[in-house]
Order: sequence, then C-alpha cells, then structure tokens
Amino acid sequence: KFENEDELKAMFRQSGVSYELMRRQTERNFVSMQYLQQRVMPAMDRIGHRDLREYYDGHPELFKIQDSVNWRHIFIAKVKFKTPEEARKQAEEVVQKIKAGEDFVTLSRKYCHGDSALRDGDGLGHNPGEIRPVEAEPILLSMKEGEVADVLELPTGYHIIQLTKRQYAGMKPF
Repeated sequence: KFENEDELKAMFRQSGVSYELMRRQTERNFVSMQYLQQRVMPAMDRIGHRDLREYYDGHPELFKIQDSVNWRHIFIAKVKFKTPEEARKQAEEVVQKIKAGEDFVTLSRKYCHGDSALRDGDGLGHNPGEIRPVEAEPILLSMKEGEVADVLELPTGYHIIQLTKRQYAGMKPF
C-alpha cells in the first residue's frame, strides 16, 4: 500500500516503531523459521509411535490427572432476612428454579449475597483442599455432573451448589 520506502518509514515513525527495529525483527523471524524447517521439523518426522509410547510410559508423573470439579455456587445470607427460615425458604426457591432449568448465572446475580456472583456463579476452588466453603467439598466429590445438591446450611447462611464438570484422578490416556 506504500508508494515508496519513505512512506513506509513515515508510517513506522507515526506508530512509534523504528524502521530498523522492524527490519531486524523480520530478519530474526525469517532465520527462526528457516531453522525450524531445516533442523527441527525433520527431527520431529523421525519420532514414531514407539518413541512417543516409551516417553509416555517412562514419565507417568507428567500425565497424571488430579481430582477436580467445576461447580457453581449461590450464597443466601441469613442476615439479609428477618429470620433464618425466610433465608432457607429463599434458598429452596432458588434450588427449584435451577432444577426447573432457569439460568444459574442469572439467578446468581439476582440472589447471591457472596462473591461467587462476581464470578458468574462459579464456585471457589477446583481441587480437593482448595474448595470453599470446605463443607461443600465432600458433597461436590459425591455428586454427578449437572446435579444440584440439597441446600447446605452453615452458621452464616445457605449454600446452593451445582456440579458442572467432574474429573477423576488418574492418568491421561495415551
């Protein structure tokens, strides 16, 4: 799109990049690509199925999968209601709405009194030992994907949890 080299240099000056810097970067990229094409790619072509299998079998620690969960959470605080029973009733209604197919994220934004509303309803922590509140961990680890647990009551309020994805500990398959 440029008539001559001077116009190209002027464009670089306007954008705060020197012509020389761009020339050196382009040259380095070219040399790198040549190296990859002439040295690395031929070596990659020589790696066969047996080599990959040997590496996989010889390095099991690299292919371990940790137990983990993706989950959603809504917290209904008791202090936001006149009585704890009103808070529980609200929590039960939200659970029914979730089970009826209403959008969890929308419900979280509307009803959640905790910080999970800021994460679009995502629960805090994925791996055992990281999940908060800690009382939710054993429940989550026993649930099936898509399942909504019974309302979990803690001293400060009621927690609604839904398991969205479960990954069991083990090895990544070859």
